[in-house]
Amino acid sequence: AAYERMAEDWHAILTLKELPPPQKFEPLFRMTALNLMRYFAERAQVVAGNSFVDPIPLDMLGGRDANLRDVSKAFLRRHRQVIEDAVESYIRGKIEPTPAWEAALKQPDNAIQSTQALEVIQRMFDAHRWSSKTESIRPPEAWLAAFIHDAKRRSRNNISTMITPLGTNSGFVVARRGAGTWFASSDDFLEALVLAVVKRPITISDFLQQLYERYGIVVGPEESRRAFSVPPCDISSFEENIRAFERRLTGLGYVKRLSDDCAFVSNVYIGSE
Repeated sequence: AAYERMAEDWHAILTLKELPPPQKFEPLFRMTALNLMRYFAERAQVVAGNSFVDPIPLDMLGGRDANLRDVSKAFLRRHRQVIEDAVESYIRGKIEPTPAWEAALKQPDNAIQSTQALEVIQRMFDAHRWSSKTESIRPPEAWLAAFIHDAKRRSRNNISTMITPLGTNSGFVVARRGAGTWFASSDDFLEALVLAVVKRPITISDFLQQLYERYGIVVGPEESRRAFSVPPCDISSFEENIRAFERRLTGLGYVKRLSDDCAFVSNVYIGSE
């Protein structure tokens, strides 16, 4: 499903009639990054056995609302944490039910038990160079805990450490000295969302609903009520957030408010038939 969603976003951008091909690269890589983020969260949910995929509370206020910023910051941490939880769940699920691990646990001699447990870990994960002080004698659970710790903290192929640079480089995460790191949208990322999602003029409320259902993005109060069983902050923060969302899209030329006070989001690059 994640690959289908990303393919749909690519197709939507690549087929925009009025957008010059060189200008399609930026929205493509930004939407690819968002889809990767969502894929990581969805896969981690399955592997770790969580009940739901964490939403993405997207700050449109540039951090001016401390409550909303703290909520976004907390859920960015949760996106990283659920990946680490999935790493641990995968390792334990792969090794603990095996006869070799159970045999190591049953060894009466502590030294033999420690050696066999380490060998099982190294063989199971093709981690023969991993030792973590092999000269010591440890219970099997201590070896497994050490291996899980190192797997979570490894410098290469560590998805949880990819989240922040992936988001900051693509415009949906901001990092500021003294304030921290949280989900916040740049104008370029907002534009990418419009180019990928909006096929015809739609109301802002419908656009926000699609962003929530498709990517888990929470901007306004309606989406916050759907995403959180308990409000993470005062609803007024999300109300101000949606007003900032409309102002920014209006400034970018993608929103027009009609005489009947209805605001519509339009993808100006689709072209008319």
